[in-house]
Amino acid sequence: MSLGLPVHDHFADEGESSETLDRPAMQELINAVQEGLIERVIVYKVDRLIKPLAMLAELLAIFEQHEIKLLVVTDPNFGQSAASRLASNIVAAASEFQQDLTRDRLAEMRTALKRHGKRVAGQIPFGYTTESGSSRLVPHPEHAVVIRDMFALAACGATPNYIVAIANHSGWPDRYGNKERWTTTRVMKLLSNRTYLGEIPNGDSTLPGEHAPIVKQDVFDRAQQHIVERRTRKPGRRENPHEFLLRGILVCGLCERPMSSSYSHHRNIRYLYYRCRSQAGGRPPCANVSVKRPVVRFPSRRLARG
Repeated sequence: MSLGLPVHDHFADEGESSETLDRPAMQELINAVQEGLIERVIVYKVDRLIKPLAMLAELLAIFEQHEIKLLVVTDPNFGQSAASRLASNIVAAASEFQQDLTRDRLAEMRTALKRHGKRVAGQIPFGYTTESGSSRLVPHPEHAVVIRDMFALAACGATPNYIVAIANHSGWPDRYGNKERWTTTRVMKLLSNRTYLGEIPNGDSTLPGEHAPIVKQDVFDRAQQHIVERRTRKPGRRENPHEFLLRGILVCGLCERPMSSSYSHHRNIRYLYYRCRSQAGGRPPCANVSVKRPVVRFPSRRLARG
């Protein structure tokens, strides 16, 4: 290099903030200093090492303890006199103050934008897109229909597993146009997103947004009510998982929607069926469409005579 000093190692924290010492390359440098593997540290500017003054003082104390010389390319006299140390501290303090001031102003700007219903940042929710050259949300022509259908099913009492079966069987596209990629977790996350009511997130609450809602309030409320009821419902008799092996696989031959399981009892005999009960797409279920399962017999209950 131009200073005539050999460089034996290079430490760089790509994409890491210099606001903390807890960075991979910085920790490697400190460990190398403490193990006596380094005699001199060369840095282009002091703030490339660390920005907060308290942490800079901590780092310089480590260098001094192990007799490490620090060379700053833009300030060759750094640390060699009281005046240079004072000047460097003043510059670092001014830089830190400016950064804190910028952060505060950005926070105030975000708060002001949210008060006016404007979206600040973040991932675009599925079902929406943005206007050209703007961050304003507008309903996506195709994806918004998927969101409405999911909420309509949930408002009628359909479980997330059932909605997933409908979505994957019908080939409803996701954000990237993929099909058969829906999961229960994704559906539950969508059903709890108040952005579809025309609101924007604001910490732990929401504020009215400037974008158009996709879902009506009454439909959203009914969907949430069914979700809460399932969470608080007392567990009933557990169904034998081997009774309905074709659940989620068998579809109606007329409407091609998944068939649901059903059963009835007569004395000690249970009759098992697959029936078309789907309400997907706003269509009623197909009438008189059912497939009977083989009969399962249970031991009859007889009272013991004394």
